[in-house]
Amino acid sequence: MTKRLAAHVTVMRKEALEKGGHVDFLFPGIQQNAVRLVLKRACYAARLRARSPHDLRHTYATLLLMTHFSPVYVQKQLGHHSITMTCDVYGHWIPGEGKKNLEETLAGQLVSRSPALDLVE
Repeated sequence: MTKRLAAHVTVMRKEALEKGGHVDFLFPGIQQNAVRLVLKRACYAARLRARSPHDLRHTYATLLLMTHFSPVYVQKQLGHHSITMTCDVYGHWIPGEGKKNLEETLAGQLVSRSPALDLVE
């Protein structure tokens, strides 16, 4: 399924470039209600609580941030106009909220991000 979707996106991009435009929707011409109905049926079949396409968008962003993807990458994926918007909505899902190794840093201990940055004593 992933290969078919990738091929679909490639064709859409090619057609958009030929027309001098860009790709707005993954499946143009499909009504939003149809997408909601299919998703609702899929959730029911999987015995899950019904979700909306917007719920999937939030889940996608949350999973990216929880697995340490850059907030800037998430911003671009979601099409937010600013990083502020992304961080305001999803910032609480960033692991440690930027506090990794806070205690060591406050104690004056150097915590390197890479072995190449370790100090030689």
